[in-house]
Amino acid sequence: LLPVVDLQVEHPKKGLMDYSGVSLNSLLDFARVKPEADTLLLTASDGYTAEVELVDVRACETCLVAFTETEGVYDLVMGGFESGFWIKEIVSIEVK
Repeated sequence: LLPVVDLQVEHPKKGLMDYSGVSLNSLLDFARVKPEADTLLLTASDGYTAEVELVDVRACETCLVAFTETEGVYDLVMGGFESGFWIKEIVSIEVK
């Protein structure tokens, strides 16, 4: 099991918010991301996608897959990133 963390993270539009979830880097470590990987493709339930450089995610201590009030629904919290990388209702994280 991956550890659950509680963080206060500055949302680009909503200000300082409390989140609980699993560190995105812990999840990537658990998935054993290959060394040649360099990008993450993030996809929301509505089809919205964003690509982010893996090196930037690896440097992020406040990036996490956050729990929501709805069971089985998760949001991607991306501290220090623009709001377009904060994915509501994340359904997939593809490593490229």
